[in-house]
Amino acid sequence: MTLQKKATIVSSATATLLIVIKLFIGLLSGSVAVLASAIDSVLDLIVSAFNYFAIAKAEQPANQTFNYGKGKIEALAAVIEGTIICMSGLFILYTAIKKLFYPEALSHLSSSIWVMLVSFILTTMLVAFLHHVAKKTHSMVIESDALHYKNRCA
Repeated sequence: MTLQKKATIVSSATATLLIVIKLFIGLLSGSVAVLASAIDSVLDLIVSAFNYFAIAKAEQPANQTFNYGKGKIEALAAVIEGTIICMSGLFILYTAIKKLFYPEALSHLSSSIWVMLVSFILTTMLVAFLHHVAKKTHSMVIESDALHYKNRCA
C-alpha cells in the first residue's frame, strides 16, 4: 500500500473518531458548533474516501486509452474537495444564522469545550502527518487535504 493511500486511511479513521465523539457530545449538549463540526467531519470522511479512490485511480499505469496514465485525476479530486468544503461552510453559516434567531439554552458546555479541544489536538497531529506525506510524495490530493484540515487549526 502506498503512503498516499495510508494517509487517506489515517484521515478517514480520524474523521470517523471525531464524528462519533462530536455527535455524542453535540446531541447531549445541544451545541450547534459541535453538531456543525460533526457534520463537517462527516464530509471529511466522504472526502477522504473519495481521495483514496482518486489516488488508487491515479496510480494505475498508462494504457491505450490513457497514454500518460490517470494522474490528473488528483487535480480533479482536489477541486471536488474544495467544492465540498464550500458547501459545508454554507450549511454551517445557515445553521448559525438560524440559531441566532431561534436561540436554545446550552447544557453540558464544559463537555462541548473539551470535545472541541480534543478535536483541535487530533486535527493538528493529522495536519502534521499529511504535510509530511505531501512533501514526501508530492501528492496534490494529500496537500489539499492537509490545507483543508489546517484551516481548522488556524
